[in-house]
Amino acid sequence: MAFSDPVVVLAFSRVGDSLHVLGHDGCNRVMRLGPSADVDALLVDLASLCEDEVPVVFESFGSWSADRWFYRWSEFRRDITLGDFDVVDLAGNDRLLSDLLPAIRYAFKRLRIPNSVTVNFVIRPWAEEGRTLGWCNGAFKELDRYRVMVAHCVSMEKTLDTLFHELRHVAQFHHGILDGSNWKGSYYNKDKIDYNDYPWEVDARKAAAIMVKDYLALGDK
Repeated sequence: MAFSDPVVVLAFSRVGDSLHVLGHDGCNRVMRLGPSADVDALLVDLASLCEDEVPVVFESFGSWSADRWFYRWSEFRRDITLGDFDVVDLAGNDRLLSDLLPAIRYAFKRLRIPNSVTVNFVIRPWAEEGRTLGWCNGAFKELDRYRVMVAHCVSMEKTLDTLFHELRHVAQFHHGILDGSNWKGSYYNKDKIDYNDYPWEVDARKAAAIMVKDYLALGDK
C-alpha cells in the first residue's frame, strides 16, 4: 500500500461510480465507489474536511500511487506531536500511547535517530492482511521522512519488538546502511534470497531482540 503526504481537501464531486477529490497539492484523486459504499456519509465527511481545512492522508492499494487512486483516507493528527515524530493513528487508545511514547524516545536515542528525522507512526489494534505486524515506508528517505506502522494485537512485548524492528529500518535508511537492495555497499538480489534472509531484516531482528530485553530491564530497576 502507499500513502500520500498530508493534504487539505479543496473540492470534491461524485462522477458516476467514482468520487473525485481535489487537494491543495493540485492532485485530483479518485475513489471507486463499490455497491456497499455509504456515499452520503463519505460526502458529509468530505464537506466537513473542506470546511475545517483538516489535513488528511490518502491510502491506496499495493503500489498504486496515492496521488491518483485511493480507497480510504484518515485525518492527519497533529494534536499529538513530540518534537521529531507524530503519532498519526492510535485508534483512540490513549493508554497505549502513554505506554509507547517512552519506548519511542528510547529507540530514537539508542538508534541515534536525530531530531532532523521525521517519523509518522500508525499504531493499530490489528494486523494488516491478517498477519503483517509492522512496516517501514522509506519512500521519502531522501528527505529523512518515514512512516512506520506497528500492530498492537499480540502482547506489549511483541509490540515493542515490532516497534524497535521498524525503527531499526529507519536508522538503516538514515545512516546510509540500507538503500533499496543495497546493504552496506553491496547489492542483494531479492528474487534469489528469502525475505527473512535479507541482511537488513536479519539486522533488524537482532537489534530489536536486544533492545526489547534492555528496555524491559530498565523497568525492573
